[in-house]
Amino acid sequence: MIGTPESRRLVTDALASPDPSAFHAAIWSARALGLPLRETLLRRVETEPLNSTYWYLLIDDCPADAIGQVVAAAERLLPLAELRSGPTPATGVGQEYAVDQCLDLIVCRLTGHPGHGIPLLETALQNRTARNRRMAAGALAAWPPGSVPASARAVLRRAAAVEPVDDVRERMLGVLARPGP
Repeated sequence: MIGTPESRRLVTDALASPDPSAFHAAIWSARALGLPLRETLLRRVETEPLNSTYWYLLIDDCPADAIGQVVAAAERLLPLAELRSGPTPATGVGQEYAVDQCLDLIVCRLTGHPGHGIPLLETALQNRTARNRRMAAGALAAWPPGSVPASARAVLRRAAAVEPVDDVRERMLGVLARPGP
C-alpha cells in the first residue's frame, strides 16, 4: 500500500500543505518512501527556524554535497550571537533550551564533515549547555589533525580556559594538543 501512486500523491500533496500537522506527518512518510525532502525542508525551516525536527531531518545522514547548504541555512537562521551566552554546567534539557537543541542537532553531526560549520562550532564552544560544548569539541577532535582552522583553535583556547565541566575541558584541551594549521 505504501508504494502505490495514490500513497505517493497523498504524501506529496501533504508536503505542499500549509497545515503544520499535515506537513509533519508527511515528512516522515516521505522519508520512508525515499522521496526527496531536502529542498522542501530548507524552505520550511526558513519560516520555522527553531523547529528541531526540520534540522534533524536536514542534517541526519546529510551527504557531503548537501552539507554546505544546510550549514549555510543554520548559520543564517539560528541566533548565533544569542547562543554564545557563555558556559554553564547546564545539560540543555527542557523547553527553555529549544534553540540550543537546534544547534546541538547540527553540531553533533559535523564530525564527518571536516571544514564545514566553523561558525556553528565556534558558537557551540561558547554555548551555555555542556552538551553543545562537548559535541563541538568532539566534532573538531574527529576531524583530521591539522584541519581545525586557527580561528576555531583560538575560540577553543578561550573556551577551555573558562570551561566549568572537567570532561568537556579535557576534550577541548585534547583538540588543542593536536597539530594545528
